[in-house]
Amino acid sequence: MPARTASRTLPRTIDEKRPADAPTVKGRPFAFALLSSLAIFACQAPTVEVSLPLGVVSFSPQDGASNVCPHWPATVCFNQPIDPAAMTNGDLLLGPASCAPRAAIDGGVVSGVSASVAESDDAGNPICVTLTPSGGLAPGSCYALEAEGADVTQTPVVSADGGDPLAVTVRSIFQVGGPQSCFSADAG
Repeated sequence: MPARTASRTLPRTIDEKRPADAPTVKGRPFAFALLSSLAIFACQAPTVEVSLPLGVVSFSPQDGASNVCPHWPATVCFNQPIDPAAMTNGDLLLGPASCAPRAAIDGGVVSGVSASVAESDDAGNPICVTLTPSGGLAPGSCYALEAEGADVTQTPVVSADGGDPLAVTVRSIFQVGGPQSCFSADAG
């Protein structure tokens, strides 16, 4: 019995398959134009705005650090710009703390601390603030760098620039080493 063979001629273009009276858009089949439009629309990423509460993203020295140079500046960075008033109204504190048990600032704040903007947004609002004690910190002692939040009874507290306050006080407690803990890039 002879083998059966089938042959079929495929259209070379879409136009050969399309009926002559089929609708077109700019000379292209309507279905092609519709699918192209849907594909372009589907590829555009939707825009979603998320409003995050103000939070601390990093401390330097890090919480739990030891053997910190007595002259090392303390820096706190936030996830969004803060109200510049936080730098001068006592919302950011550097003070002696208990190492064990680890506790909040104990016995006041370090005097002669200057606050400066370490990093800012395009409008100049602080994102990272550095606190630098004029006389250094006492070797062997523990200190806390605190950003005061809404959980404290004092006001004001650290707030986002034109926004909500930091919900809770956040702190980094670190222990200062002696002068030997300092290093210099110039030291050879």
